[in-house]
Amino acid sequence: MFLIPRRSLPSLCIFVVYVQNDLRSAQLAAATSVRNSEATKTSSTYLAQALLTSAQAEGDAAVQLEEKIRYEHQLRLAAIDASLASKGRKVVVST
Repeated sequence: MFLIPRRSLPSLCIFVVYVQNDLRSAQLAAATSVRNSEATKTSSTYLAQALLTSAQAEGDAAVQLEEKIRYEHQLRLAAIDASLASKGRKVVVST
């Protein structure tokens, strides 16, 4: 059995209080660090989803723009073909 002299009991109690305070502050720091990490993870996940959605929207817009340009070219070619046909010239269309 470990015996502590009576005269050192107050200093031992103070030491125990300091250790408990250090332990609480370490637990608080660890909990804060965990919360910050979880918040960073969550925000990174949402940022990745937003970037993915943005990229998909840009891709869809590019496809629609390409289809629009192709359609406008077909209209122009049809107008040129109609104007040449009205003048009696024949145009051979190759696909």
